[in-house]
Amino acid sequence: MPYQAEFDDSYRSEQLPRANFEVVTPGYFDAVGTALLRGRDFTNRDDGDADRVAIISQSLANQFRRAGREAIGGRIRLGTGPDVDWWNVVGVTENTGGLNRSMQHPSWKER
Repeated sequence: MPYQAEFDDSYRSEQLPRANFEVVTPGYFDAVGTALLRGRDFTNRDDGDADRVAIISQSLANQFRRAGREAIGGRIRLGTGPDVDWWNVVGVTENTGGLNRSMQHPSWKER
């Protein structure tokens, strides 16, 4: 799925980088043994009445750093177009293996 960080408008929509993503619930990272490096985990307050939040991998967080930004408090969106929602980054996990060892995946808490 294509994604965009708010600081990076250099890509045309067909050139956006791609990422895998997972919809997870609070406690997921602890349950699967993925370390939360910075920020916070999802909570039950991250529901339909709250802002959309994402926890991203260290690889994706490094892209924020290379741009001179901090990942926590930054925003990313999945997909393209003016009506695509922005998600607030609230946490950073260690890189995970998943199906693709080089993936840079945000994890999304659906509302």
